[in-house]
Amino acid sequence: MSGGISATRGYLYQYLICILDSLTEDWISVVIEPNTEQEKVDILWLLIKNGKIFRKAVQVKSTQNQFGTGSVKKCSEDLKNSFNDAEVYELILIGHVSRTLIEDISKLEQKYLVKIPYPKVFDLEFFLSQDCHKIDKYIDENYGISLPCHQREELIYSLIGELQYYSTNRRKITRKDLEAKFQEWIKYFIDYTNYEREASRKFYNLYGFEASPNLRIAVEKFYKNKSKKVKMKFFKECQSFFDVELSTKKLKIVYPKFDKIFYYIGNILFIATTLLALLCLILANYFDFIFIILFFVFSFLSVGILPLIRPYHWAKIIDRELK
Repeated sequence: MSGGISATRGYLYQYLICILDSLTEDWISVVIEPNTEQEKVDILWLLIKNGKIFRKAVQVKSTQNQFGTGSVKKCSEDLKNSFNDAEVYELILIGHVSRTLIEDISKLEQKYLVKIPYPKVFDLEFFLSQDCHKIDKYIDENYGISLPCHQREELIYSLIGELQYYSTNRRKITRKDLEAKFQEWIKYFIDYTNYEREASRKFYNLYGFEASPNLRIAVEKFYKNKSKKVKMKFFKECQSFFDVELSTKKLKIVYPKFDKIFYYIGNILFIATTLLALLCLILANYFDFIFIILFFVFSFLSVGILPLIRPYHWAKIIDRELK
């Protein structure tokens, strides 16, 4: 089981490295998992620099354990000897490294003529954030727009899926083809961004508060399907009680303990102040005008307490409708 997870994670690192390089390198084509004799090359680039075209063979090694000089020496030797048709070789290390290895990297590069960049952190989230940053910069420079974080992540996942598909067939990906696909996705996300902005504005005008797309869908679905006695203003008042099942976009109501206590105490105070106000009104007919003043005081307190308990009350109404 762990071997399968490690292999999958290793492929993910390959795709994320490939995406990162595709946004920074000046390249013509790339093949992931190329058909080489000993299969030591993970990524084979056809690059262009200063008018010269050359091939770069890359091996991506990732491990939760520590890299030592011996293992990196063997990887460098195997990479260089297994494939003779590249002008540049690169060994990318992802994981912890020994201090000795850090000191020996330049010696290994000179001996085996393999470029070994400074080892990278063994953390998929770190690579994802790096790719998101590069995607953001690339889109800004080439399209003059900015996408929200979640859309940049979706774009990375789309690229990973595309690279995975090509790698299973060992097909060559040209920069022209990938950029055409990239432009399609960008147009989709731009349209989606405009749609999202408009949908958010309409929801706010209708319900009086801003909400995530999932919550908007759940509230609108509920309001269309349930009793009309649940007024739109209820949603604004008790929005802090909302929760959404992401898989079904189904609305749920949650009651934190503090809110429950606050609600019951508030109810008691509301009933008490209302009764005292009525009592003062009755006594004002028989005694001094002081009871008229007390009537207004307790009435004011009752009205002041009402907005504090109302959100919970309306959340309970919506909850009953859900059931």
